[in-house]
Amino acid sequence: MKGFKMKGLPPALRRRKRYIAFKLIVEKNNKRNNEKLTAKQFFQEVCQKALTLYGEWYFSQIKLELFDEKSGEGILKCTREKLDAVIALLTLLTEVEGLSIAVKTLGVSGTLRGCRRFLKSFKSFNGKEINTER
Repeated sequence: MKGFKMKGLPPALRRRKRYIAFKLIVEKNNKRNNEKLTAKQFFQEVCQKALTLYGEWYFSQIKLELFDEKSGEGILKCTREKLDAVIALLTLLTEVEGLSIAVKTLGVSGTLRGCRRFLKSFKSFNGKEINTER
C-alpha cells in the first residue's frame, strides 16, 4: 500500500482545546531565595495534584505547552470540557518542592496565539501589573 495516507478526523469530531495563560507567584520570604522553580518541577506537581483530585482521565487531558522559568509565566493546554476543573486545580497548588507558590490565571483562549496575547498584556509596568484590553 504505497502512498497510503490516513485522513485526520473532521473538525466536527475533534475535541476542542483551550489554552490557559497563568503567572506563577513564588513567595519571596522563603529560605531558598536563590532556587528557581523549573518547568519540570511545576508540571510534576500539577500532574500529581490532578491524579490525586480527579484521577487518570483528567491527567491525560492536561499538557504544559510553554513555561518561562525566569518570569514564571506559562500556558497549559486542556480540553474544553475540563477547563473549569483545570482552573480549580491551578488555584489549589500552594507548594512545589518546598517553595510556597500561588498561581494566577491570566486568561483562557482557544488558540495559542490568543493566549500569548494574554501574557503580553499582563506584563509588569514599573512594578505594577496592568491589564490592557484588546
